[in-house]
Amino acid sequence: MTKKYNWKKFKKALIEIRPSKILKGEIGVFAIRNLKKGTIIGESKCFDENLFFSWKDYKKIDKKSKKVIQKYCTATADGFYSPSNINYISIPWNLNHSCEGNSGFDSRGNLITIRDIKSNEELCYDYGLVISNPSFKMRCKCGSPNCRKIVNGSIWKNVFYRKANFNFMAPELRKLVKEKINEK
Repeated sequence: MTKKYNWKKFKKALIEIRPSKILKGEIGVFAIRNLKKGTIIGESKCFDENLFFSWKDYKKIDKKSKKVIQKYCTATADGFYSPSNINYISIPWNLNHSCEGNSGFDSRGNLITIRDIKSNEELCYDYGLVISNPSFKMRCKCGSPNCRKIVNGSIWKNVFYRKANFNFMAPELRKLVKEKINEK
């Protein structure tokens, strides 16, 4: 027997996947309606990032799964966060990088808009808001006027970057930043 759904709890669709405007030949996530600053576009509980794997564990994983992990999972110096089932990655996991992203994280780890977004605008965030793996390096193709050209896992150590972006960093990175500041 099917359970009757409480329509008062229904959440309207906010985003969808389409061909990216930032990265040719890739997919992107787009707003399908106007979104106000602070709109949650990915709840932290939907990211299911409570599984942490060390780099030692990573070595045990097959090559094809490693490619998916590299593309979607959040890397730190000690390992990476992954959904419990890599085959059920939700739409927000597909946001592309931009050095001038329009999305970031709130203090609870929800992916939010950091400014008003117009319908049909591609959503993106600066990967520096979440990645702390010093070995991470990616050539940036975002095309923004302030493009860093190379995205790395150490940008959070830059005092100017931290000051400008701390309020939109993932909670785990905020904690790391606070620890770094307290070391001094």
